[in-house]
Amino acid sequence: MVPLKRVIIFESRSDFCDNSRELFEYMLSAGLNRRYKMVWLVERIDDFRDIKIMNVRFINLIPKTFIEKISNLYYLSVASFAFYSHRTPHIKLDRGEIFVNLWHGAGPKKPASIDLGYNFDYVIYSSDIFMEAFVKYFNCRSEQLLPLGNPRNDLLFKDTYSLKKITDGNYDKVIIWMPTFRISNIEKSGQFYKEQVLPIIDSDEKLKKLDDMLNKYNILLIIKSHPMEDLAALDLENRNNIMLLTNRDLDNRKIKLYSLIKETDALITDISSVYVDYLMLDKPIGFTVNDVIGRNNFLFEDPLSFMPGMHIKSFSDYISFIYSIIRGKDEYSDQRKKVNDLLNKYQDGMFSKRITEYFKIN
Repeated sequence: MVPLKRVIIFESRSDFCDNSRELFEYMLSAGLNRRYKMVWLVERIDDFRDIKIMNVRFINLIPKTFIEKISNLYYLSVASFAFYSHRTPHIKLDRGEIFVNLWHGAGPKKPASIDLGYNFDYVIYSSDIFMEAFVKYFNCRSEQLLPLGNPRNDLLFKDTYSLKKITDGNYDKVIIWMPTFRISNIEKSGQFYKEQVLPIIDSDEKLKKLDDMLNKYNILLIIKSHPMEDLAALDLENRNNIMLLTNRDLDNRKIKLYSLIKETDALITDISSVYVDYLMLDKPIGFTVNDVIGRNNFLFEDPLSFMPGMHIKSFSDYISFIYSIIRGKDEYSDQRKKVNDLLNKYQDGMFSKRITEYFKIN
């Protein structure tokens, strides 16, 4: 009964982050909020009550009152565009609106069960090399898939001086460690972990050795936890050169994750899609593969060939990788460039602009 209006919906998890936020901020910079009402679906509505931007509104992702339910339904019904990065819109009326799944990155990991195409017209990914896998494992149709890249990667091409917001230290090197979410129900048992939150570092003794080495060579190791990780057993107090950051920590300091990533000297991860983005920086990457080798949960037949960097299988490998950063030894640059060209069609920092223009939002 109600026609489509000039309304754009945004969603992310955690609130107001990742691909959706960067696309939203590009649209703001282009003045599109003068012509469109922009509506954010958020979980923590109280965090956004003081934000006053013309034609921008924050509403409850999960409505709590009848009025909120009507408001939520109304915007989903009249929106001309919707951009999600984590969830799925619960309704789509197919009246000419364009709903886009920006998702939050594609790496070699195969999901257990997920439907990225449901209630979406398009799904964004970084390269057509993923097309077969997205059709087979992510339940997408090939005509839905667009290799336009991740809007958050715009931040990899901007200087924001984020490190200064989290530390006053003058470190020779800064390494960021971003492990994939590991489902666990953790209890302390006199050791560092009963079930591992982090790969490789599985005891207090190893943690101390690592911290001592980092301190000796004036290196900061930032552990960026997954938003869904249980951190109950991860005790990093009294560690001089190891810093744990959560999404909430970044929000409190007004730091965007990818702005921080851009300023680091190296990345340690496992099968997280963050490394696909990090390839564009052409900086060293270490892959903790001790607990992923042998699993049958990859999009590619030979996933290790798509992981251009040291493959860390033990604590000694982990230390060796850090020593390679200290010495400035980089044996994988050529391999990174080849894999980067395979996994990232665009590498120019114009991802939000490209998506906005593709959908003719003006």
